[in-house]
Amino acid sequence: NHYHGIDNVTFKGTMAQVHAFSHADGITLSDGKRPTAYFGLILENGSWRFAEYSFTLTVFH
Repeated sequence: NHYHGIDNVTFKGTMAQVHAFSHADGITLSDGKRPTAYFGLILENGSWRFAEYSFTLTVFH
């Protein structure tokens, strides 16, 4: 998946929930906001990787 910028990140211990823009700038929903998706990252051995639960993304079209 490709993301086009990060709206915000929430850190909880060794996990991070990333709220990212899922489409390029200029693509908006009917309310004028950009589509977004959440995914999770986990810190293991000093490196961030995708958390297992993050592969099912919630995308708001």
